[in-house]
Amino acid sequence: MTLTTEVRPAGPDPAVQPNAALANTRPPRVPDDIRRLVRDEGMTRATPLRAGGHTLALIGIWVGLSAVGLSTGTLWVWAPVWLVQAVLLHGAYSAMHDGAHGTMFRSRWANRLVNLGWSVPLLLNAGLWRAWHLEHHRATVTGDDPEPKGELTNVVMYLGAFPVAGLSMISAFWWHSLLAVAGRPPGYARRTGVAPTARRDGVLLLGLTAAVAVGAVTRPFLLLALWGAPFIGYWLVVSLVFGLAEHYHTREAGGQLDVTRSVRSHGPVRFVLWNSNYHAAHHLVPSVTYRYLPKLDDAVGDRALHRSRSYLAFHAGQLHGVMPGRRSPRHP
Repeated sequence: MTLTTEVRPAGPDPAVQPNAALANTRPPRVPDDIRRLVRDEGMTRATPLRAGGHTLALIGIWVGLSAVGLSTGTLWVWAPVWLVQAVLLHGAYSAMHDGAHGTMFRSRWANRLVNLGWSVPLLLNAGLWRAWHLEHHRATVTGDDPEPKGELTNVVMYLGAFPVAGLSMISAFWWHSLLAVAGRPPGYARRTGVAPTARRDGVLLLGLTAAVAVGAVTRPFLLLALWGAPFIGYWLVVSLVFGLAEHYHTREAGGQLDVTRSVRSHGPVRFVLWNSNYHAAHHLVPSVTYRYLPKLDDAVGDRALHRSRSYLAFHAGQLHGVMPGRRSPRHP
């Protein structure tokens, strides 16, 4: 599939055929100036060479860090290595996301390989996740949004949400993947017509899980050092560090710019995340490639209601709001 400069607003992806009775985020049409900018700058053009180089750089960082850990063999070296690699796994999540939207390469099969390949270190069913994510775009923060919602009202709940949310998410996807393999996929997969793909990817996931089980018995240290520890750290902590900021404590109704948050963050973080921190801009025009999201975000400006200067600042603000005697900083 060759990507064009068509501006696709947030809402149903071309692969999604929503039922009229389903909830839908009320997206105002893309503003004329944004539409012209996307068209004139060719922001929906895939940049395969850049994406390929970006991919090799992230893999190279992972391999280099593992080499450092193996060369020393001490926990004091492995601990920061695993921390950085856990963050790199969110880069894998972001790349899987871009493959699901079909924005990284020009052809459908290449984007499918990106979606599938980056799902492997996360132990996710790529086809199932894609269907889930497109449903999220269609019905962001509505009752039909498959992303979990909740209110964290005190410090204990807030800190406890990190391991609970990550474990709940991967467990739910694994269970839904089993159902897809058994021919009983969840509703969002049936609605988007990807049940056969989810079933095939579910079989792959079962094979990967079996390989992990064998590795845990035969080479437990290597498995833990080279992948297991960052994987555990990602799902217990890092996934929510980045994921919570996207829609938590935004407006409860409105268009995509009303219910989505962008985080400016710092250059190395933006690089690892493939610019997915510019989440409001992405939700407004999901067909824009990661390279152009910073420029699109600048053009959106104050029309995006929710912004944070960094992920640390976002979480510090949320924690401040749930301290004893403080009111939760929920947006009216």
